[in-house]
Amino acid sequence: VKLRMVKIFLNKYLFELPWSSVTNAWIQKYPNPHSLQVDQVDTISRRFDEETGSFIIRRLISASLKPPIWMEAIGFPSHAYILEEAIINPHKKEMVMRSINITGNSLLEIEEICTYSEDIKQDKDNRDSKPKAATVYNQKAIIESGVPLLNSPIETYAHKIHSGHAENGLTAMKQICETYASVGYEGFQQILEWRLDTILLLNELNSLKNINIKEMNLANAIWSKK
Repeated sequence: VKLRMVKIFLNKYLFELPWSSVTNAWIQKYPNPHSLQVDQVDTISRRFDEETGSFIIRRLISASLKPPIWMEAIGFPSHAYILEEAIINPHKKEMVMRSINITGNSLLEIEEICTYSEDIKQDKDNRDSKPKAATVYNQKAIIESGVPLLNSPIETYAHKIHSGHAENGLTAMKQICETYASVGYEGFQQILEWRLDTILLLNELNSLKNINIKEMNLANAIWSKK
C-alpha cells in the first residue's frame, strides 16, 4: 500500500494573559484588518453540553481566494466556505477549534485544529511570587489535495498561503489581547459597541446616499422631459 504524503502546518504561541481573556478575544476576532480574506462570519448554532459543561459554537466563514491561473484552470474557486466548530470548556480551561473547507474540498482539503489551554507560569527568578496565568496556543493544519499529478504543487502553494494567513491571524489576536489587557472587559465591550455603532451609522449613511442618488436620477428624468 502506497501512502499519500500530505503537508502539515504547525504553529505555537504563548499568550501572557489568562485563558478567559484570550477566549473572549478569540470570539471578537473578526472582522480585523489583518484577515482581509475573510468576508463574513455567520454563527450557525450555539449550544450547551450538560454532560461535559462545554459551550459549543458552530460558524460558517466566507472567504475570498486568489488562486494562481494554473489552479483556476483546473477548477479552483475564487470564493470558499469554511465550517468551524469551537468547543469551549471553562472547567478544563480549554478551547478546541476545528475547521474544514466545504468548498472545493475534492480538489484541496485543509483541516485545522487549534487549541487554547491554560498554562500557569512561575517566575524562575522569584519562586515566592504568585504564579501568573497564561494561555498556550497550538495550531495544526493538514493540507491534502486529491488532484492526480498536481497534488504536490497544490499542497505546497496552499501551505504557503495558509502560513501567511495563520501569521496574520495571530497578529490580530495579539492586538486584540493587548487591547483587552489595557482596557479590561468593560472597556473592551465599550469599544465593540462603538465599532458596532460606527458600522450602523455607515450603513445608514450609505442608504441615505443611495436614496439621494435615486432622487437625483428621478429629478433629472423629469427635467429632461420638460
